[in-house]
Amino acid sequence: MPDAFSDTVGLCTGAYRRRAERACRKAINLAPPHTGYRRRLLTLVRGWVRASQDAAPLADLPALACYAGGGYPDQAAPIGAAWWLMRLAAKLLDDAEDGDAGERPAELVNLATGLIFAAQLSLDELESWGLSSGEVGRIGRELSLAGLRACTGQHADLLGAERIDTIEPDSWLTIATSKSGGPLGWATWAGATVAGVSPAVADHYREYGAQLGVLLQVADDYDATWRPDAPSDATMSRLSLAGAYGLLVAEGEDRERLEDRLARSRQGDAAAGAEVGRLLTDLGAKVFLLLAGRSARDRAERALAEAGCQGAGAAPLLDLVHRVFPALEHFEG
Repeated sequence: MPDAFSDTVGLCTGAYRRRAERACRKAINLAPPHTGYRRRLLTLVRGWVRASQDAAPLADLPALACYAGGGYPDQAAPIGAAWWLMRLAAKLLDDAEDGDAGERPAELVNLATGLIFAAQLSLDELESWGLSSGEVGRIGRELSLAGLRACTGQHADLLGAERIDTIEPDSWLTIATSKSGGPLGWATWAGATVAGVSPAVADHYREYGAQLGVLLQVADDYDATWRPDAPSDATMSRLSLAGAYGLLVAEGEDRERLEDRLARSRQGDAAAGAEVGRLLTDLGAKVFLLLAGRSARDRAERALAEAGCQGAGAAPLLDLVHRVFPALEHFEG
């Protein structure tokens, strides 16, 4: 397969990104200027946009879906603005929830809340592309629903991390579908929608994004558990698919040993954290995650095929699902 990522750089770095950043600024500038809050938001977004260029094409997902659906990438700029603002808000909230906000977590929560409102406002720019107010309202409503799904998944994730032994792999995958699949599904659905595809076809793009979100979550879990440079206690610092699978299949002394090492790793025991990875490998968790990743990738590819997406438009989206989980490619090779 040709390097669709390189080809996509020229596709999305021009008018689309300039228009998306302008839509972000325009929405944020509606905030009152007198407290410095607006300036703080603009500074955050400016840094995020610069950093997001390195994450392309994931940051350009709406534009890629729009192009695949037969539209021009810059048609999706207002969608891209909302996408960037929501992703930045999610990052700030994650930092606050994970204790990475320093001494001012409340400020981060307030900044994230403002970004969520600005994301909705940025969609007003869609009317300049000829969409009716009703169509813009529907896209905004779907964004709110995707956000609610993500929050529902995050809630389950936070609760599950406190009682890992009650979470089974199917429940973990359901959480991942809500937490990550909901927002990515919206980004691809909305991008295809502004390109003018039918509602049925747009739903296939949504399914592609949802499965891409699951694939990303599985890949992150795999790296946190077995990547050599990952923190030794990363497996149990949050809800883990690998841990859920291990506890499901382990029996007798193996389960007691795993439960003990998991508990100790949560308390910061580095040696126990390293042993967790070895125990999970012996229980088959590594192979299970690779198979789960392949299933999500296959479903994403099937969704694109059902959307009738092929040729040059499909190449970047297909290439993306083959790049986000490198271990899967090595496993199959």
